[in-house]
Amino acid sequence: DKAYLMLSKVLLFGASITRAAQLILTGEDSSVLFHNKARLRADCGDDKAAVRELGPSSFTFELGEFSGSMPNGAETKTIEVNLNGVAPHCAGATMAMPCAITTPPNQTIIPPLFFCLYVGASSEFSSPAIHAHAEGLKVDSITVGIRTFLRCPLPSLVEVIQITGSTSGESVNASLQIRHFARHGPTSRLLPFAGLPEGDRLFFHNLPMPPSSPPSSPPASPPLPPVPPPHPPPP
Repeated sequence: DKAYLMLSKVLLFGASITRAAQLILTGEDSSVLFHNKARLRADCGDDKAAVRELGPSSFTFELGEFSGSMPNGAETKTIEVNLNGVAPHCAGATMAMPCAITTPPNQTIIPPLFFCLYVGASSEFSSPAIHAHAEGLKVDSITVGIRTFLRCPLPSLVEVIQITGSTSGESVNASLQIRHFARHGPTSRLLPFAGLPEGDRLFFHNLPMPPSSPPSSPPASPPLPPVPPPHPPPP
């Protein structure tokens, strides 16, 4: 198994630094346990790629655009999507393997291969291709894990109306899907949602009423008969 091979290499490397590490082989939960209780896990990163959670999920239309609030109250115009089973870097990965970048997008030649697909009652809308990102998670200055995530751009008002079929200005909802490698077609890979029920639903509020249609014009009047030429004066 690729994960076991990776763990073995990590343990051999760690043995040159410290003897206080324990290799625990328990199927999917295999890991290396160090003397300071830090635990290192290896994941092949390809077979289990999935969406864990996303947020915020509620957005309000104000001042010409949608925005939502993060748990800390900060306003955001993107949706943060946490991923499971996505490799934290693309070194050695094939193009078909979902992986993240560790540098700003404008500093890498790795192509963006993730798509945020908004699916509503009437149609769907896809974002441009974007990168997944990776960041270390630390406790007391010790890296205990790596988070991989996306920041999906929000659709515009016109796009929300198109995908939901909204005609009366009410609140509407749609679902968010994450695809890899291609938007559609046989090479497109859907990352399944592995979170709470309905956790992939998005809600859009305060949609403005669509403009009313102008009243129909009255039928055109029939053309007036031509004016006869004046009679010549008598001689």
